[in-house]
Amino acid sequence: MSEIWALIRASSATGVVTDFVVAESHRGTGVASELMRQAEDFCQSLGLSTVKLSVLHAKSVARGFYEKSGYLPYEAVYRKVL
Repeated sequence: MSEIWALIRASSATGVVTDFVVAESHRGTGVASELMRQAEDFCQSLGLSTVKLSVLHAKSVARGFYEKSGYLPYEAVYRKVL
């Protein structure tokens, strides 16, 4: 069993991918694109019209993957450690 998974929850007409992880050994093989396609197809099958996800700003490779997959920046979340 490979370490590839995604968790999706529905909120209104939007599917939210809350976790999307591909093991390093599987990166660059196209499996992330296929998994994302399947997640999007699943959301469409539920009648959802939008998919939303979050990624840490420091994860530039992940952000590049999402943007290449058609995702656009939507909101910014700021935090301060006290």
